[in-house]
Amino acid sequence: MPGPCPGPGRALLQLTLLILPKQAMSRALQISLMLLTAMLCSICLRQWHQGSLASEKIRTLAAGLQEAGETMQNQTLTLQRWETEITRLNAALAAQTTAVQEQAALHAEAATATQSLSGHQKVLTEHQTLTETLRTQLQQALTERDTLATRLNERTREFNVLAEKYRKKQ
Repeated sequence: MPGPCPGPGRALLQLTLLILPKQAMSRALQISLMLLTAMLCSICLRQWHQGSLASEKIRTLAAGLQEAGETMQNQTLTLQRWETEITRLNAALAAQTTAVQEQAALHAEAATATQSLSGHQKVLTEHQTLTETLRTQLQQALTERDTLATRLNERTREFNVLAEKYRKKQ
């Protein structure tokens, strides 16, 4: 009996060896059955490995998405503070219309705040784009995982049908 092999391959081999007496099973049939079992084990191992890689990619994308969300929240708070500051500066500008020098200083502050707001809006837009990209990548990874799982299920069904045909021929 071959070494440890997870899944239906090992169960099929054990069942076949229990059902058929050892004298009735030819050496070539035993070798073929062992090779078939080994191939099924390698398929299962490959599928497991691909599933592990997909899961790791999903975890990485989810962490990046969470980090982008936190950054976006921080940028939103900063944006609100700047909007409040702009509102305050505009009110001070209206109240100080008599002093030309003070108006110039207030206009300079308002311009600086507007530039900062524009810069923060650009950063916020970049973060929103990054978040959307991460969501798309996450969806692609989930679709890839589902496809791999479907293929594994189909191969398992095919193998079970083949095993049933084999049992019926015996």
